Amino acid sequence: MDNSIIFQKRLNNFQPNFITESKQQFSELEKRIVVMIINQIRNVKDYQEGQNLRFTIPITELAKSNNYRKLYQAAKSLTDKKILYEDFSNPRNPSFASLVPFPLVRTVNEEGRSFLEITMLANVVPQFIELGSRYTKYSIDVMLSLESVYSQRLYELMMMYYNRGQRVFTYSVEKLKFMLNCPESYNFKEIQRWALKVAQAELFAKANIVFEYVPSKKERKKILELEFTIKSFMDVVNEAVEDEMESFYQATDANRYLVARNLLETQYTFSAQQIEEILISKEKLEKFVQVNSEIENGKIIVKTSKTQYMATVLGFKTQNPVGRRKKA
Repeated sequence: MDNSIIFQKRLNNFQPNFITESKQQFSELEKRIVVMIINQIRNVKDYQEGQNLRFTIPITELAKSNNYRKLYQAAKSLTDKKILYEDFSNPRNPSFASLVPFPLVRTVNEEGRSFLEITMLANVVPQFIELGSRYTKYSIDVMLSLESVYSQRLYELMMMYYNRGQRVFTYSVEKLKFMLNCPESYNFKEIQRWALKVAQAELFAKANIVFEYVPSKKERKKILELEFTIKSFMDVVNEAVEDEMESFYQATDANRYLVARNLLETQYTFSAQQIEEILISKEKLEKFVQVNSEIENGKIIVKTSKTQYMATVLGFKTQNPVGRRKKA
């Protein structure tokens, strides 16, 4: 018996950590299909044990630039791809799983529209729908925008830790290589070049996520383990603003005055009287330096001129400033 799921795209995916930390054999296009299936699992109602799940997904939700031929090829090859999970951290109780989650895929046409119909067999369903408290939440639109399969996988991993408030974590290089499904021949330099560096650039550009990593365990010159630190774009911005304000407060009165005057005269068009009013008022001066730092670091997006925005913030005008603070 099959349970057919009506398509309804949701903003976020909730993915079991079991899948997030697994080895996945999917290509970038195959992964898009899997991501959309996980998105649709939230629409499952009253699941009964022993039921297959059947998903019908519009082709237009998956294909970029109408490249349907490549998508169809990815859909066909999806039926052979595995999800593998292993945990040998406890030698007395090791765990291992190997799944072929989507063995049945076909195209269907209804009222002039093309769909992929994908069936998930009943014996695999529990791995996907029993989330409990161990799940990874991420934006489906961000995931679908990523063009590297390594970026897709690292986005999942970063979001798993970030959403539970854990900003620092470690993985052995071998475990990372396993999860990212890197070729067996890859050494650390190749993992770094083709996976980590690519994902760093793409996640910063498309997900506002900054992650860094340093070796945390070595055997002579061989790197065995990496320590990751993850930050959102706004974490980085806030740190930059805090650092600049700390430097401002630690400077002498004369240096603070000179720095502020230089900013006011080179980057703003205040009158001489307004400049002096800002410089002699401790409250206005501190406010000016902080708001200027927030503008320069991208925390505040100014829609008018910086001078008009700053004038309103400092109380020179009565109307609201035309700008907005960037969300995290």
